[in-house]
Amino acid sequence: MSFRAIFFDIDGTLLGRDKRMPPSTLHALKKARENGVLLFVATGRVTPMTYFLRDYFDFDGFAAMTGQYCFDKNGKVLHTLAIDPEDIRLLMQLQKEEPFPCLIAEGRECFAATPAKQIDENFTDIICPRLPSMTCHASVNTRCIS
Repeated sequence: MSFRAIFFDIDGTLLGRDKRMPPSTLHALKKARENGVLLFVATGRVTPMTYFLRDYFDFDGFAAMTGQYCFDKNGKVLHTLAIDPEDIRLLMQLQKEEPFPCLIAEGRECFAATPAKQIDENFTDIICPRLPSMTCHASVNTRCIS
């Protein structure tokens, strides 16, 4: 059987328990590349949480945010699936009424809607600024701004 492309998850697949890529994984990636196989990362992580992988290997592309934002190794966007702006407005209204831990992820950025220990603990390796207010303006690229 011959493969043209392989997609890899990050945690427990590309990275070991120590959160580093084992030499054996890097060796296998290089061998697959030598055999003409395209190599992609497929993850539920927000896009900025994938960038560090470029330090390990020159992947052909990434499918981040569970496939909502896909891009090639040069950053060219291949696919996006935006959340409906009305859903974002509703979420921001709920945040105003009773704040809860909430991270809003766009293609290349994410924002913490409300300060929360869970967000601080899980997103320390990326920049997630707190939104200064809950005013949400809908556009093609929905962005919540002050």
